[in-house]
Amino acid sequence: EMDGLELCQAIRERHSAAYVFIILLTSRDSKQDIIAGLEAGADDYLTKPFDPPELIARLKTGIRVLELERSLNKALEEIETLSVTDPLTEVYNRRYLNENFAGEVKRVVRYKRPLSIVIGDIDHFKKINDEYGHVAGDAVLKDFALLLKDSIRGQIDWVVRYGGEEFVIVAPETDIEGARLMTERIRAAVEKKTIE
Repeated sequence: EMDGLELCQAIRERHSAAYVFIILLTSRDSKQDIIAGLEAGADDYLTKPFDPPELIARLKTGIRVLELERSLNKALEEIETLSVTDPLTEVYNRRYLNENFAGEVKRVVRYKRPLSIVIGDIDHFKKINDEYGHVAGDAVLKDFALLLKDSIRGQIDWVVRYGGEEFVIVAPETDIEGARLMTERIRAAVEKKTIE
């Protein structure tokens, strides 16, 4: 029960996640009508009777705009991921910890659920860098981070490279005994790990 202009306005007021490209097809063709349609939120304006090839061309333009929007959103998501990911180890970085840890603590307080935090580092890591070089040290960090990721519950726990060779594991819904078992599992895996 609304006209085209009201529909355009209603769509624009929704603030949906994906952009909606609107072509207004109407018999009104005065300059004031065109301006009113565009101001109401239409992206394009076509008057009746319309030429089918022109409508198709305008639809193709709309598709290009939507594809550009999708591409831009994907690039923004990748930038956001890169901004909270350590580029070497591909685990979360300290910024992610700073932005998300307070939320975990609030959830623990609100729902009275356990939360375990494990912080650890690689013993004698400086010696690896000194004896074998930084490229070898980087390989050790990458393998260690992968071992940590493989040792936790995906989609629940998270690993953060805190700095240098220091890592933090945040384990929601994990009490002290669960944290002890997890860290022992990690310790045993590290002990068995050989890095050439």
